Amino acid sequence: MDDGDLKKLIDYAVYAPVGILHAIAEALPRAVEEGRSVVESRAVTARFIGKMAVGMAESKAQEQFAEVRRQAEELIDLVLPEPWADLARMVFGDQREEAQAPVPQTSDNRPAPPAPPAPQPVPEAAPPDIDLGEVEAVIPNYATLSASQITAKMDMLSKRELKLVYGYELGHRGRKTILSRAEKLLQ
Repeated sequence: MDDGDLKKLIDYAVYAPVGILHAIAEALPRAVEEGRSVVESRAVTARFIGKMAVGMAESKAQEQFAEVRRQAEELIDLVLPEPWADLARMVFGDQREEAQAPVPQTSDNRPAPPAPPAPQPVPEAAPPDIDLGEVEAVIPNYATLSASQITAKMDMLSKRELKLVYGYELGHRGRKTILSRAEKLLQ
């Protein structure tokens, strides 16, 4: 074995592993950050898609339930004789009876004025100096969406995200549709 072979053996056995370990130690933090970025962005996308799918399924189920209920109420009227129809409506909760509740009257038989609505507590909002980027992280393209498009997406938001949207809207455009929907969802 000559000096050149001995030098190569030392290079491969000693210096190469030390060099590899040093390179790994320097590259590891950057690799961790890149990996975290990939996983977090995919998790956010998956969460958004999941919330959207659940919201759409819930909306569709509510529509179908309302249609089944309407058909059942029609069948009650068609199939059951009157005392049994009243009982069925009482058991299932007839929506029509709620709408036809008697109007309260004053002592001189005039309709009483409607009671003033109870004051609604204003939800605790995020500070109005919220950046548009923060809101667009919750609802993509927020600035380009109409109020109805935004309120349609609000059912899928968490309380924290709703407060963020409420605070931004309160401090910027102040659209009543969005503010009242956020208040309702936050209660």
